Amino acid sequence: MNGEDEMVKLTIGTSVEIPSYRKVYEIKVKFMHGDASSYDFQYARIPAEKIEYVEEILTALNRFENFPWNDARELYPEQPEFKKWFGGEYLGEYDDEPAYDDTWPKELTLDIWNELYEYSFEWPRDITYREVYARLREVETFYYDENGIKRTVKVEF
Repeated sequence: MNGEDEMVKLTIGTSVEIPSYRKVYEIKVKFMHGDASSYDFQYARIPAEKIEYVEEILTALNRFENFPWNDARELYPEQPEFKKWFGGEYLGEYDDEPAYDDTWPKELTLDIWNELYEYSFEWPRDITYREVYARLREVETFYYDENGIKRTVKVEF
């Protein structure tokens, strides 16, 4: 301050509720754009009672992490798991029909796809090279317990 005896008055306001997840798995995915020109993150948050979704997403991401480095971004969208969990628009001609694309999982109706998409995210396009998808760099998994405490999860394949 400028040497004078100024007083600062602090007033505590009303409480602000911070949203907390409870009994939820969080999958944090780091993506690289261009030649490491930038990175971003996407999150999938899945209730613990849908553990089979957590396992499916993690298995798919593990598989995508192991794709050949130069071909990975072009290979992602060709994979049924990519379309099921991370990709684009529903391919069925009508809402109650399975999709007609050969690589689309046959059992995936619009209702099922909409439910799955609620728990996942759309894979980002590369902001440098828009014709390809961003490259998967890292996956971390967490669990929020019944008290909202965030815990790390060790994933083994």
